[in-house]
Amino acid sequence: MADHVYSVLCQEVLFEEGTKLASIIRVMERVNITNREEFEKENPPRIPHPMKIFSWFVRSDYHVGEPPITVRYNLTAPDGSKERLGLLELDLNESTGAHGLVSIRTFPNKGFGVYWFDISFSSNGKRWKRATRLPMQFWPIEHKEVG
Repeated sequence: MADHVYSVLCQEVLFEEGTKLASIIRVMERVNITNREEFEKENPPRIPHPMKIFSWFVRSDYHVGEPPITVRYNLTAPDGSKERLGLLELDLNESTGAHGLVSIRTFPNKGFGVYWFDISFSSNGKRWKRATRLPMQFWPIEHKEVG
């Protein structure tokens, strides 16, 4: 089965024409709300904050083609609720590696805390394998880190 190389939560991904090399723009680890009172008064059901998850997978053996993999992107909010963000099929038969890119326009407002972006993959309908979990902190600007 394929190998997961990396996944990154970012604002934008730019691809160089011809080479298809990727440039990851503004890696995201945290979103700060500058006006907590205004935000809590409005209490939007979804938070408009565009971001992307960019992943890279490669063949387990660079010299041998593999069946396609299905990549699943889920979000777990601080309250434990889950939401499917995307499901992609990546071809590793013709190419030694493949990129997955999921665009997120909004995410559910489940309060302040850590939102987890869970990425897993499967081949030929076999068991899902966790590739990684990406934390994204959502806090008011005055929040202080512990530790």
